[in-house]
Amino acid sequence: MDIPDAIVNFTRHSKNTHTNVENYFSVNYERLKAIARIQLRRIVGNDTFNATELVHETYLKLASDVNASINDESFFCACIANSMRHIIVDNLRKKYRIKRGCEYRKVLHSTIDIGIDEQHSCVVDINNSIRKLGRKNKRAAEVVLFRYFYGFNIKDTAKCLNISEKTVKNDWDYARTWLKLYFKTDL
Repeated sequence: MDIPDAIVNFTRHSKNTHTNVENYFSVNYERLKAIARIQLRRIVGNDTFNATELVHETYLKLASDVNASINDESFFCACIANSMRHIIVDNLRKKYRIKRGCEYRKVLHSTIDIGIDEQHSCVVDINNSIRKLGRKNKRAAEVVLFRYFYGFNIKDTAKCLNISEKTVKNDWDYARTWLKLYFKTDL
């Protein structure tokens, strides 16, 4: 079972059970660590977190953000991966602040091409660009998160977002074009 299927399956399991976050993390701990490893592998020179720490930080974040129930598959699927991304980005910002004399540029590895050259493939820059895209087209930004940051294919992205594969493809094309233009003009 690949990781996107694991996310879809274990979120589907919790759809009607109103499982609380603590129980959910206990039952799915190894799967969550696998998701964390995928996220962390994409950062060159990561020495901030290991997978276990990222899962624990994600648990703490979700336990305080979600009112202890999981009843929507796409919502929780997004929450897990999104929380991990936020934790990674926030920690990179803290660790590599320019005022401390360090660059925070960490290159993100991905097998998914969003049309951004290596000069602009900084985790923080990409995160900021996706936020701006989200203000214009929220669904397209979500598609980028699932495809680029989480490594999902079109089919798994469609499952998690509860939209058709054709819609994912259209949003993906729109987002790639928007991001190419953003990086040509804003950086």
